[in-house]
Amino acid sequence: MFERGDLKYVILRLLAEKPMHGYEVMQALERESGGLYSPSAGSVYPALQLLADQGLVTSREEDDGRRVYRITDAGREYLDQHSDRVDDVFERVADAADRFTGPGMRDVASSFMRFAQASWEEAARRAGDADALKELREIIDRAAREVLGRGQPSTG
Repeated sequence: MFERGDLKYVILRLLAEKPMHGYEVMQALERESGGLYSPSAGSVYPALQLLADQGLVTSREEDDGRRVYRITDAGREYLDQHSDRVDDVFERVADAADRFTGPGMRDVASSFMRFAQASWEEAARRAGDADALKELREIIDRAAREVLGRGQPSTG
């Protein structure tokens, strides 16, 4: 979805809209991609650190213990100087989301990503608990049957 170096532009644009902590940045990136890109902490936090090292963002720990990132004046100037590249990145992301999700499908793709992530995390959390994994598998199978059954003629 992103070419080398694109992530910093997207993060800067997002932080220009409002200060955010790292997890909020990850959520905003997923939202901007229509659910097609689920960023990891291993990609976002190094990018935030790089932006801080370059003086384009600042951060400080808030009362709740989270580190909140804010764009600096230098960061805003950097965005302005690279506005063509920034616009290109956002257009590319929107085009990819539209191509893969189509009109009206972004919400479905986002819901699917949340379901897949929640299911996988729950399975990993319950690894070794055969009863819990069987229950989770039944939930997933039931959801799949329900989805597949939509649009099918009724048999009763």
